Amino acid sequence: VSQSRYKAPEKTHDPHPATPTAFGVFTMNSSSSTYVRILSLGTAGTPDYDKVTAMNPITNNGPTNFFAYRNNTSLGAVTSVYGTPVAVCSRVTGSNHTFFLNGTAGTTVATSGNFGYSNYTVGSSPTEESTSYLSGNVGEIIVYNASLTDTQRQQIEGYLAWKWGIQSSLPSTHPYTSNPPLSAHPYKLIKP
Repeated sequence: VSQSRYKAPEKTHDPHPATPTAFGVFTMNSSSSTYVRILSLGTAGTPDYDKVTAMNPITNNGPTNFFAYRNNTSLGAVTSVYGTPVAVCSRVTGSNHTFFLNGTAGTTVATSGNFGYSNYTVGSSPTEESTSYLSGNVGEIIVYNASLTDTQRQQIEGYLAWKWGIQSSLPSTHPYTSNPPLSAHPYKLIKP
């Protein structure tokens, strides 16, 4: 698999909530760079790691740690295995952030403040680190402009896990380990 990056066209997103929730399904190979952004929310031409207005909701910190990063602060980490498909969730509540791997929560870390991003990238930072690209596959990225409840988060995790055939990765206590959610996609996606 070649290294890849997708940079979305510059666009102002409104509103910039203090409570985004991001989901991703991906596989990362061992040849990926350290600090690869699976998803980055930032502004073109400025770093995305040292600002309260930007965030890397899904980042790797090699060799196999995944975490979120905002305002020079790591926001919880979880560990996975290279070459294994994973479903992750990065949720900001307005005062805290929790990172979930296959439905299991990592550490909750305090964070607050509104965002001010105007673009996003998949597979790299929106600015620097031109050599830090994802080596792997991204199946799906979903971003909500609100902090989803645990029930809503679990429904999206279940939807993604069943869609991508990784439902056996969900913990036995997850409500969608044995059966998928009833709807094909539990929450309507709204294009800005």
